[in-house]
Amino acid sequence: DGVAAFVDQAMQEPAAKFYSDAVTNFPDVETVGARLRAAADRGRLVYGVIGYSNTVGRGNYHSQSWPLVLARRLRGALPGVVVEVRNRGVGAQQSYPACACLTEIIGDDVDVVAWEFGLNEPAGPAQALFDSCVRRAWRLNKDPPVFVLLDGEGREAENRVAVLQRLATQFGLPATVLRPSAALLRGGENLKDPRWARQGLGDGCNAGRWHPGVGLHDLTAAALAWGHASAVVAAGSTSRAAALGSARSAAPPVPPSDEGGYGFLEHEWRCHTSGLPKQDPTGLDELVLSPLAARTLDATANASDVLVDKWALEVAPADVFASHHANQECGAGYPDRKIVLLGTAAAGPLRLRVPTAKQLVLCNPPLVGDARRRRRRNASRPLLAWQEGIDGDAVSLAGLLRRGKLDVEVDGVAATPEEICSVAYLGEFACLAIPLPGPAAPRSVSVAVRAAGAYVSISHVLWSHETPGRGQERLCRANPKLARKRSGGPKIYYTKGQ
Repeated sequence: DGVAAFVDQAMQEPAAKFYSDAVTNFPDVETVGARLRAAADRGRLVYGVIGYSNTVGRGNYHSQSWPLVLARRLRGALPGVVVEVRNRGVGAQQSYPACACLTEIIGDDVDVVAWEFGLNEPAGPAQALFDSCVRRAWRLNKDPPVFVLLDGEGREAENRVAVLQRLATQFGLPATVLRPSAALLRGGENLKDPRWARQGLGDGCNAGRWHPGVGLHDLTAAALAWGHASAVVAAGSTSRAAALGSARSAAPPVPPSDEGGYGFLEHEWRCHTSGLPKQDPTGLDELVLSPLAARTLDATANASDVLVDKWALEVAPADVFASHHANQECGAGYPDRKIVLLGTAAAGPLRLRVPTAKQLVLCNPPLVGDARRRRRRNASRPLLAWQEGIDGDAVSLAGLLRRGKLDVEVDGVAATPEEICSVAYLGEFACLAIPLPGPAAPRSVSVAVRAAGAYVSISHVLWSHETPGRGQERLCRANPKLARKRSGGPKIYYTKGQ
């Protein structure tokens, strides 16, 4: 009765005319509602949200981001139910490697997985990447969670909706599409209207006008809360929800996909990242054999001095992070911490202890920079302001590999990594795959930078006990619009514009 009353009350709100047009459920509303009701009947409903700067709430206070607004609304809809919405958005991030690290980032106990990466996704492999992420999310636990796609307008968004509809129908699993901006446009609204576009932190915060304002965050949360509450009502009785839940749990696991050659991404990866927020307390330092110079690069430290002879685990200055959570200054709505392993040529090799595995993947975080510098040296200025104190250029792993300035050894034997073109599509973001030949066993991997005047960052370390199936060459050739081959040297593939 309480949920039905919430739905009726929501429909009296000024923006209610957009709610039903913004929300679509697959394969049907009852399937989505039954999964949500089963969680509510247990007394706990958990949403895990992955995304980028829009998800974090860039330009607004963190409390104004749509995931936090959603949590407040759902608590009103479900009195007596513990509602937890884990906003795990990280600015400038894309869906991979985040989707390979779902257990570590959002946890395996979630009832809903929400995905918001639309503006950062590539045009070429977007459908295959999204297909892979949906399948991984549904395999998080025995009772597959509701998968929520939050997307905008355009052809690529329509393609992702089609993928989600196809998978939800094929496997009979719950999914929701949430497209508030598309609903506004269909309703004749101007997205630049201050009602939707005005950011909570004001014009002086230089957050980028493409980031949604408070009004659009509110609409997003309100539409999803109404849509999921309406689904709970539509699902009917608790017994029916329990019966549908038993059927879901008894169904075979969703199989991996090899669509578009991206089965590589479907391996059962283990993942370590120190970027926050995340659910798993372990970080990159758990894998490091080399001594680390520092756990933090505070504003008072000279970063270049710290990196003279050791790698560092970089952390945002404590005072900056505290001000974010206190909502005291510009950037307060952007509290993600891009914590990375940071090293230079002078720091010497980084030695990692890799658990039993057949393959290893190292990823660096997104970097930004002007196109001329990227063309010249695959270098860029740092994304983080407190990196400005480091002498030299931030260079991607792939950039060092192309220049022959990255040495990798496995158990003391030289190894040749390959760039994974399927995730090297946003600026200088790239991952390197390192094969681990021989029987699966714990390995020691060494990474050394040989470029003077450059430093490299590693944000994610992934490993799998599965042998790589389809080679990188075949994978990349399947997407000629995205990737091209570098003539000569090792087989390295990268995106146009890098």
